[in-house]
Amino acid sequence: DSAAVCGRCPESFGYDGTGNYSHNNEFNAFGEWFTKGDTITVAVDFDSQRIYFAKNGNIMEPYRELYIPNYLQGALLFPILSFKNSRAEFNFSSPKRPCKWLIQQGFKTLEQVALEQGTMDGENDDDYKEIEDEQHNVDWDDNHIIDELWLSIFESLQVPELFSSQFVCKKWCKLLAKYNIMERNEIYCYYSKGKMGQSKGGKILGIGLNIKPRESGHGFDIHSQMDILSLNAWRNSCRVGVWGEPLTHFLPLVMNKNHCELADTAIHEYLAKVKLTLSTRSGGYQNRNQNELDKYIDRNNCLQLVDTLITMMNQIVVQFVMGNENADPKKVSMVMCEKVVLGYCALHHLLLYLANKHKDIVADHVNDKI
Repeated sequence: DSAAVCGRCPESFGYDGTGNYSHNNEFNAFGEWFTKGDTITVAVDFDSQRIYFAKNGNIMEPYRELYIPNYLQGALLFPILSFKNSRAEFNFSSPKRPCKWLIQQGFKTLEQVALEQGTMDGENDDDYKEIEDEQHNVDWDDNHIIDELWLSIFESLQVPELFSSQFVCKKWCKLLAKYNIMERNEIYCYYSKGKMGQSKGGKILGIGLNIKPRESGHGFDIHSQMDILSLNAWRNSCRVGVWGEPLTHFLPLVMNKNHCELADTAIHEYLAKVKLTLSTRSGGYQNRNQNELDKYIDRNNCLQLVDTLITMMNQIVVQFVMGNENADPKKVSMVMCEKVVLGYCALHHLLLYLANKHKDIVADHVNDKI
C-alpha cells in the first residue's frame, strides 16, 4: 500500500501506454502501445506467480515470463493506475472485451472469485460477512439519495477534491456539471478572497459599479467589469476594481437561496443608493418628460428599484453592442466577453428575485397596464 507511481517503485509493477513493462523504475519493451478507448486486462497466476496482460481481448506475449517481483510474492496485491489529464474506468466483473486465451487457461475475474468464496475480500471469514439489512447498506449511486444532499457535500470540497469527484461515478459527474459546482467554488471576492457565505470576507457578494454623468449632461453611464466583490470589502473602503477602474457603487447579487436571505437587506439598501444617484435632476434618467408610467413608478419604492435595475441592464446591453466603437486600447473591452454575459444573467436573476419578492405589487401593476 506504499506504492506511489505504478512501476516506478519496488512496491508495484505495471504495463504502460508506450509498450513497456516496468518495475522499480526499470523499463523493458513489452506488448503494444495503447491509447484512448483501449481496454487493458491484467491477470495474475498466484500458483506460478506469473503475470499476463491483454489489450482489447488479445493476449500479449503469453510465453514471455513475467513474474511477480520477489518482494511482493505472498503479499496482498491491489490495483494501481498512474495517469495525467485522462480518465479511466476499472472493471472487476464481466469483461467488456474478454480475452479468450485467459479464459481457456482458467483465469477468473475478481468478482467471480469473490462470489465463489462467498465474500468480497477473498476469505471465508464469518466475522466479515456482508450485512444483508438494506437499512444499513449504502449505495453511493442510489437514486434515493437526493441531489440536494450531494450538493451540500460538494459545496464543502476544495477544487482538487471536486476534480477527483468527477471520476467517481457518472451520477456525481452529472451533478457537478448540472449545478456548476466547479464554477461555484471559484466564486469569491477578488479583494478579500472570501467565498460566498464565509463570515470573514465573503458573507455577501456582489459587483462594483462605476456610475458617472454623461458629458452631454443627460443621464448616466453605468460601467462594471462584473468582478465579484464582497460587502465587507466595500465597507472597508475598496473602491478600485481588478483592472484599476474606479468604483462608485456596490450592488449585491443573487447567488442562491441562502445568499438571497443573507443579502436581502443589503440588496434593497444598495439598489436604493443606485436609484438615488440615477434619479438626480442634474443628469439622471428622469430628466426626460415623465409619462403616466413614470409617475406611477415614482409613487412606489419597489417599482422604482425594479425600474432602476432594468435601466442598468439596458445600459449593459448598450455597452455590449457599442463597446467596439471608439474603444480605448488601454481599457478592458466588454464586447463579446463571457463575463459580461454571465454578469447580465446575474442582474436578470436579481430582477427575478425582486419581482418574486414583491410579486403582488409588480403583478398588480403589470395587470393594470395589460
